[in-house]
Amino acid sequence: MSNEVDSDRYDPTTPEELLAVAKHLATDPELDAIFRRVGLHKPFNRTPDEYHRVIASREAFAPHLHDRACSTDNLFLAEALARRPHRGLISSDTDALAFLADRIRHVQAESSCSRLLESEIKIIMKNLLDSSFFQRFEEYRRRKAEVIRTDIDPYENISAFVGDQLWIYGLGGRGWSQIERIVISFLNRLWFDVVPDLSPATVERMLDSPRECLLLRDDDLPRKG
Repeated sequence: MSNEVDSDRYDPTTPEELLAVAKHLATDPELDAIFRRVGLHKPFNRTPDEYHRVIASREAFAPHLHDRACSTDNLFLAEALARRPHRGLISSDTDALAFLADRIRHVQAESSCSRLLESEIKIIMKNLLDSSFFQRFEEYRRRKAEVIRTDIDPYENISAFVGDQLWIYGLGGRGWSQIERIVISFLNRLWFDVVPDLSPATVERMLDSPRECLLLRDDDLPRKG
């Protein structure tokens, strides 16, 4: 019962509150070098001299946001937005608020999550190709007969990869399970030799017909954009 109550507890955080946090982080001179290093696609180093400084800065600026139901997901979202001004990708508060409103999370229940955009999936799949998880998956694929015979799970380490994508891009409002299901759908097509690779061109073709090519549920079908 307590888990059900927690999953339904409403988080009143607004896009405006997250925009204020993002602006603070993006303009904090103590963090400038950190945000320039990570850019849009690199994770923060989880060390006292890098990510701990980001956490300390946001907690000092908005301590009231840290104990809400979806605080982790929403604060990751503010951090993701803070990366973008350094790359000139947010031109106005209107754009920033739209970015936040589409990704913010108010309840933990994944049934309320918003669907991924095609552009987000393309970025995730590009990152997948460079990940240690995919390198291990490819090793399992080369030893497919042995893996099947010994009952090895080729997806056993996917949680770390999905977690990094949620963190870097502030995708908590999309839901962990949705991201994991979509990544596994692509990997399944590769595992069963339905596609020759997961290059950007192949991913593009599969996204043209996601229902047929990826066997996704209607709730997981990506949005245009």
